[in-house]
Amino acid sequence: MSMSSKDIKAKKEWGFTFTKNAENPVLLEFENFDGTKKVSSPSFLMAMFLRQHLKAIEKKVGEKPKEIALWIFEEGFNEIQMKRIKDGLGESCKLLKLGFTFVDAKDFTAKFVQTRTISLIDD
Repeated sequence: MSMSSKDIKAKKEWGFTFTKNAENPVLLEFENFDGTKKVSSPSFLMAMFLRQHLKAIEKKVGEKPKEIALWIFEEGFNEIQMKRIKDGLGESCKLLKLGFTFVDAKDFTAKFVQTRTISLIDD
């Protein structure tokens, strides 16, 4: 999500290629489990990834989160790349109708009222 569409260079071993259309400057084209070709945006694929995490959270805490906070480690990304990442993640959350906010690492201070450890991995 951080790369400009013109800077992306596909590698054969990735198992997918890049394409685009009028609405999406970056689309990933890949072969689905049943052998059919699929095309999806990075934001859509990230939304599917997030949806699986939300299901795991719901299984552990008993309710589906209505919003999430995202913390992006800024090291290695410039301002333009961070904007692309935040825009892409924001689109992913919108596809899921999920509220979201970004935690600013520079100004973040943890003030936990309740402490509780939740394992997302079944023992």
